[in-house]
Amino acid sequence: MESTHPFIALYKKRSFGEKMSATFDLIKYGRKPLLKYLIYLLLPVSIVQAICMMQLMNIENFDVNDYADSIQMLTAMVGSYGLSYFFLMLTSVVGALLLMALVYALVKCYTQPHEAEAACPNIGSLLSKNFKRLVILTLFSILVGVIYTILLAMLVYLSYYTLALIIPLTLVLCVPLGLFVPIYLFEEIGIWRAFIKSFRIGFPTWGGTFLLAFINSIIGGIISVVIGLPYIVIYMVRSLLINSSEGGSMPLGMSVVVFVLCLIYLLGAYFSRSLVYISMGYQYGHAVEAEDGRRVEDEPEKFD
Repeated sequence: MESTHPFIALYKKRSFGEKMSATFDLIKYGRKPLLKYLIYLLLPVSIVQAICMMQLMNIENFDVNDYADSIQMLTAMVGSYGLSYFFLMLTSVVGALLLMALVYALVKCYTQPHEAEAACPNIGSLLSKNFKRLVILTLFSILVGVIYTILLAMLVYLSYYTLALIIPLTLVLCVPLGLFVPIYLFEEIGIWRAFIKSFRIGFPTWGGTFLLAFINSIIGGIISVVIGLPYIVIYMVRSLLINSSEGGSMPLGMSVVVFVLCLIYLLGAYFSRSLVYISMGYQYGHAVEAEDGRRVEDEPEKFD
């Protein structure tokens, strides 16, 4: 008899502990495809990020005395460090989208039992579909963010006392948006309906969403620090060696070690962030079941 992976129901009411268990069960059962596609998709992104970070580290070697005037100095800084910062931000966005596309593809894949050897045979199509929808969601979020910022700026202009209302209001509104991504990826609905639904099912489950995101962010942060500790140590050693050397240069061997450890740190950071995304997927399933009473078997076409 062929072995199968246990499936993890998505649309199911769960307690906080059960949602945490489901999150770690997915990592347990899906660790091979998770790590495989994490390296396959995010290693190239992490390489570019590591190169940019290495370039930004060298800003301490920037000597203003090498330039005749401020225009030349500014041009050199923008050309050398401005582009590095731009590509670092761009790849961070792309990396986040790829990670979310991968995580929610795995969540969807493991809603049904399948052969252990197959390990999500349709994950490629799910990744492509998720990434395209995430690009749309990102553009929509930027538009909403700009409009919201303008409205807040107008309120602050009228009175600084509105800050006492704006800060808690922003927190209250942001928490239900943690369900925005899984809603738009798991349901065949438009972006606006998904946005509205995130508040409709998010406000009644606000406490659970906040607690899951908070706890998993702490756990993920600890994992990220542990994985990145060698990089942090070697970076401090590198800085001390540069400051103590007359030429301010770094041996090639040390630079290679710093680069490799930076790469490991970036991949570990992506892995640790997956905890929050996975937990939001199961929080979405809990919220839909709690508010709409819908179960996975009621809509089998969503999982074809």
